[in-house]
Parts: sequence; structure tokens; C-alpha cells
Amino acid sequence: MSNQNQKKRVARTLAALVALAGLGASTPIHAEEPLVCTTSSAYPDGNGTGKWTINATEPFATACLDGGECTRMDYAVAGVLPDHVVIQVSADVDVEQPDERFVTGSCDKDSTTGVGGDCHMQTVRLNSASNNQTFTLVVRDKQSVIPSTVSIKKGKTFEACRIASLGAAATTLDPFQSVPELTTIAFKECRVNIPRNPFDGTPGIATFAPDSDPACAFVANAEPLENLSLQVNGQAVGLTRFATDFEAGSGEGSCSTQVIRGRVYSFCTCTDANGDGVPDDPRPPCQ
Repeated sequence: MSNQNQKKRVARTLAALVALAGLGASTPIHAEEPLVCTTSSAYPDGNGTGKWTINATEPFATACLDGGECTRMDYAVAGVLPDHVVIQVSADVDVEQPDERFVTGSCDKDSTTGVGGDCHMQTVRLNSASNNQTFTLVVRDKQSVIPSTVSIKKGKTFEACRIASLGAAATTLDPFQSVPELTTIAFKECRVNIPRNPFDGTPGIATFAPDSDPACAFVANAEPLENLSLQVNGQAVGLTRFATDFEAGSGEGSCSTQVIRGRVYSFCTCTDANGDGVPDDPRPPCQ
């Protein structure tokens, strides 16, 4: 048995003993750790200049690749495209996504970013390339939230803040989180699914529907409304107050921007109408 497997086995045994000692009744999962954080030293739980804001979903039930029971959280990074996004999870969970190539065991540091080294945590590099701003974390079995740190690296810039992650064993998953309501937005060849908490209607991180054109790309995904600005004839109009729900067009008539409950969703078809080999829409995200 490898040293890392021995560590996991001991950690699981300790976790089971704690659960037997402390569980009197099953309790649904609710995230008590922050689901939004900003990498700014101006905040108690941030470190950096505030280049990024990270939004996480609450944990919800999902199927593992082998059909078993897994728990998932999604993360959206608002700001410049990051080179690397790293989060930490408990040492006693099995990470299903991303795969083992991007998971560093307890006590060890991620070889790409240098994050980690804590013997009670594993380090998970969520992205394999610097071309994405939405990320998925999936671990096996029913798990609840734990305090964690998300670290972001761009060139020589390295910032971090406290956010919820996965690791504490749970008996049940909150049904509000395991079966979120979906709002679907259709715009030309793009179809976007936005999960909404059925209890309070809060929108979450959107995904493209299976029948959406693969070329469609997000410009903004669940970003806070204050990140939205307005230009007229190419000139910024300054401080603008927006309604918390509205819709607008952008790009060469092939982008849609919608605000739902104060969250901005902007996406483009990334078409090349004139055939010059250059997308008509913003680059990035269009290639």
C-alpha cells in the first residue's frame, strides 16, 4: 500500500469515529463557509489586489462516472483569464473531477503552482489550460462543505481568498441543492441553462445546453452587476445604475447579455459572418 493510500485510510477512520461520536440525526447540507470571495487584502479573508472574484455553488448531488453517488460544486472566476486555479479539499475524500493528474496528495505541494503542503488537505488544480473561467469539483459520496482557500495564478501574480470546498461527510444532501430549477435562455444557436435555487430563486453558474452550438462562449457567467459597464459610441458613460433584471444585445448582433437577480450572463455565438476568419464577437472568449 502506498504512503498516500495509508494516509487516506487513517484519515477516513478518524472521520468515521468523529461521525459516530457526533451524529445524532441527519442534517441537510447548507454551505456555511463563504460561497463568494474576492482576492483582495482589503477583506479579512483575502490576499491580493482584488483582480478576481470567485462565485461557488452550494454542493449538490451528481452521478459519478461509474454511476455511483458523488457531490459537486462549481466555481466561476470573474476577472482576467487565470493561468491556474487551485482549491483544497479534505485529505479523506476521493476526487473524481478533475482527474488524478491534477490532484496532489496531503502534505505535498502542487508542482505547477506550489500551493499545498497541508497534511490535512489535498490540493486540486481545477484547470488544465488557461482558457476557462468556470470550473467543476466532484468528489465521491455525500460530502458537505469545509473551509478552504482558492488560489489563482496569472503570470507572476498570485492571489487567494477563503471559500467553501468539499470534505466533511454528510448523511443527506439538501434537496433544494440536488434538484435545482433551470431557467433556459435561447439566443440564435446558443442555449444556456441557469440553475436557480427553488427556495429563493438565486441564480447560479450557467452551462450551455447539450443542443447548443459548441462555438457559443461566455463573456460573463454569474458575475455581479457592478462589473457591468455601459459605452455609447465607444465612450464610457461613467457610473451607471442598472436594473437587477434586464436584457440587452451586443457584439455584431450575435451576443446576448441578460441580468437575472443582479447576476450578469453574457454569451456570444462566435460566428464569422463575413468569412474573414475572425469571429465577429469579442476575443476572448471567441477564438
